[in-house]
Amino acid sequence: MTKDECSLLLYLETVAVDKRGIVDPRMVSKKDVEILKRWNVEGFVFSKRYSAKVTCAIHLTYVVWLSDGAWEAAHRERKARAYRTASAEIDRDALILNEGGDA
Repeated sequence: MTKDECSLLLYLETVAVDKRGIVDPRMVSKKDVEILKRWNVEGFVFSKRYSAKVTCAIHLTYVVWLSDGAWEAAHRERKARAYRTASAEIDRDALILNEGGDA
């Protein structure tokens, strides 16, 4: 998965969970829309375009839902991102073993 695809997938996962699947068109580029269309054909991420009247949004937008494979890929990437971006001072292994101190 390319960096652009990964970024879009994580955005769409957040949209599916927190925004009822309604994509904010200001948050996606033309390249993102092309990826979204390809994923829809492939059955990776399902999408449909709706008017603002239907979605109560400001603009014409897409509504999305992730396939099981997309949910799994998003989970793997979110976990990998957490490991990459976690503070260097945090000993993840100690936290997992509950050796990190009081919660």
